[in-house]
Amino acid sequence: MSVCPCTSGKAFNTCCGRFIFSSKADLQRKPAAKTPEQLMRSRFTAYALGNYGDYLLATWWPLTSQHLSSVELSQKSCEWVRLDVLEKGQKGNDGWVSFCAWYLDENGSEQAMCERSTFKRENGRWYYVDGDVS
Repeated sequence: MSVCPCTSGKAFNTCCGRFIFSSKADLQRKPAAKTPEQLMRSRFTAYALGNYGDYLLATWWPLTSQHLSSVELSQKSCEWVRLDVLEKGQKGNDGWVSFCAWYLDENGSEQAMCERSTFKRENGRWYYVDGDVS
């Protein structure tokens, strides 16, 4: 078993692999993330692995994802190497996660993208709404 890219230390199949799917047909077959942190970790993993644009689009709040396509989201733009969750919170159907996602730049140097992401829950499913990058 491979270790999950979200750096939880768990096996991929028992961590983010439970949620991620590669086609819209799998949406109802796979369980939904139960917390904003689970969703954020699974989305990081989808970006790290590439080719999971349908999952990324399906877990994006519809009003903030209108300009995106699953083809665009499936493209791997860099090598994501680590995820550090800094803070998380939830109140009712609203949630947030602050994190730093580490990647290798074109010179092979580790760089960080830090963000405070916001999430909404609707009909039992969490969705990524947007984020403030610092």
